[in-house]
Amino acid sequence: MSNLFILTGSLNSGKTSYVQSLFQNLKIHKPHIRISGFTQKGVLDPNDEMKIGYDLILLPNFQKQYKLARLRVNESHQVLSKEKRLVRNPRHRFNFDDANLKMVKDYMLQRIGKTDLWVFDELGKLEILKDGHYQAVRQILEQEKKMNSNCSFLFASREEFIQKILGSLPFPNNFQKLQFPCLGSDYAKFQSSLFSNL
Repeated sequence: MSNLFILTGSLNSGKTSYVQSLFQNLKIHKPHIRISGFTQKGVLDPNDEMKIGYDLILLPNFQKQYKLARLRVNESHQVLSKEKRLVRNPRHRFNFDDANLKMVKDYMLQRIGKTDLWVFDELGKLEILKDGHYQAVRQILEQEKKMNSNCSFLFASREEFIQKILGSLPFPNNFQKLQFPCLGSDYAKFQSSLFSNL
């Protein structure tokens, strides 16, 4: 049986909405399950609906948001052009709130050994570069393994990052993957498999 569940798809394909749906269904059907981790929410500019950044939301409480990143601006306070934003390291495109990243890391490390399902939504370029949530996720995986924990892991990422993430972080070898978008029956099957593992 797999202890690793992966959600993958392009930007805005519904991965985070599905995580929220899973969480609500878990509260109804398996209220004893202890969930820890994070999800992210895009922040839109109220004037033009352009995505200007991301906030972090700690699990299991979806209510509180912490600023994670905002698009960099130039000296005249204009958002950098699309061409200048298309760089490899997200730290060149966004200003990250490292204090909030550390706070989330500290919170998660306190939850080691007290969690049935870890959720990391999402992992991407920063983690491939051993930045962002990389150290926290690595420590969680290593410590849970040392404790012979029976917890499960769920992470979301874009398809092009999956193999690099699996190669750089010590996730379990066997996994189930759900590719977005997909049929409703696929959503249900994935959820059923995850729930039966908890």
